[in-house]
Amino acid sequence: FPGGLESVVVGIGRELCTQELGETLRFLVLTDV
Repeated sequence: FPGGLESVVVGIGRELCTQELGETLRFLVLTDV
């Protein structure tokens, strides 16, 4: 899921207004791949 999934993670991070959480989710997604 190149780009698409990342954009989803970024959107979630923005909605929650929490950069730290966004970074964590992004890290988990990258390692899950």
